[in-house]
Amino acid sequence: MPIHERAKGHKIDGDPNEVGLLDAALVALRLAHSYEGEYERLGTHADAYSVFLRTTEMQIEYCRAIRTLAIGGLVRPAIGMLRSLLEVTAFFAWVADDFDGRKERYLDGRRPSIQKMFAELGWSRAYKRLYVPLSQSAHGFFATSGLHLEVRDLGSEVDWEDRLLNLMISDEGQNAELCVRGVFERTSESLLAEYGPVVSMHAFDFVMTFLIRACGPYSDSCVWWPNNAMRMEVFDEAALPLHHHSHVFWYGEKKSLVVHQIENAYPVMP
Repeated sequence: MPIHERAKGHKIDGDPNEVGLLDAALVALRLAHSYEGEYERLGTHADAYSVFLRTTEMQIEYCRAIRTLAIGGLVRPAIGMLRSLLEVTAFFAWVADDFDGRKERYLDGRRPSIQKMFAELGWSRAYKRLYVPLSQSAHGFFATSGLHLEVRDLGSEVDWEDRLLNLMISDEGQNAELCVRGVFERTSESLLAEYGPVVSMHAFDFVMTFLIRACGPYSDSCVWWPNNAMRMEVFDEAALPLHHHSHVFWYGEKKSLVVHQIENAYPVMP
């Protein structure tokens, strides 16, 4: 079963498999939000509970927005929301590293630049290979302008119910027949099928990073930890190609888990 698909017992009719990991992230966030004491790394400071709660709520809101946009085939807006989700995760990880020393700046909305903050977190690779591409897409980088389009050769018959935007006519050579191609707007289903699993996997990774940074080395014993015994083992293997192409935080974050350090759980390493 692909990592983004649900088990049969956890699927509701109409739930696309492509956002299965995004839904798993939302389940984890809502469970963490419901139980006190899920923010061990922030200590016992009076602001710790409200910081964890409010950040969890922001993560839930962004994940819901990403889900809605992805299902609707709105890829670029979904990527923009994905970048925002990453920023929330990074900002929290930064303050969690020294909550007593940084909480006032966090509560006031003051922080280093994104690039500097990523460097302080040891995330320079993620900045170059993940954050910058997400930002380019979110800011209308022209290279992404054709994500919603496809070009098809047109035969003698055209299904005019497809959303044909314009025609391209070219002569392939002297005395050659004209080549007619159509530029079509892709369906939301095809966009979801291509981009939904990747967006979902990144969102799940960002959420797990946030929760591990909040809950510490015994995160796998928390109530929000994915309850399918194989879920993280499967993710451990399935996310590797994405890490080689982009960046997956899990491979760094799992090193802080005692279960990985002592029992070598989740052994895949890039």
